[in-house]
Amino acid sequence: MGVLNRIALCYFFGGLMFIFLPLRALIGAAAAILIGYWAMMKYVPIRDIHMEQNALAVQAAQTGKPELAAEFSHH
Repeated sequence: MGVLNRIALCYFFGGLMFIFLPLRALIGAAAAILIGYWAMMKYVPIRDIHMEQNALAVQAAQTGKPELAAEFSHH
């Protein structure tokens, strides 16, 4: 599924919510969606990606970017 298809689906369901939900429910739904998205980005792991400083420094060094590797290893 492409990006434009996803945007269209979000626009469609957002429009339905706007039409059929009262204002308080719309605000609650928007808050729930944003908090849920934040929680997914924070707590759902992505395979083969390690966001620890040492792992990022090693990956930067392996790709031939020593200045970036040094930046990650200092923090």
